[in-house]
Amino acid sequence: MATIVSAVYARRNFGRLLNIVTLTGKDVLIERAGKRIARLTDLSPVVRQPAGKLDLRKIRGIGKALWRSVGADAYVEGERKQWA
Repeated sequence: MATIVSAVYARRNFGRLLNIVTLTGKDVLIERAGKRIARLTDLSPVVRQPAGKLDLRKIRGIGKALWRSVGADAYVEGERKQWA
């Protein structure tokens, strides 16, 4: 399914729309006064990641949970007290 945006939004966010088209492979339809006037579409063939490859966008924010689980806050606080 394509994303539908206004012409004004497309003008202000053209780079973002290009990223959407390139990264997701979805088309973007541009409307003006309720009429569809243009379509952004990816010209390259859809490139799927091979199985087993890690998509790093999906692990965003994992570092916070990791550092909390190892008690990094307590360690840093202990170091601050030692050097104060």
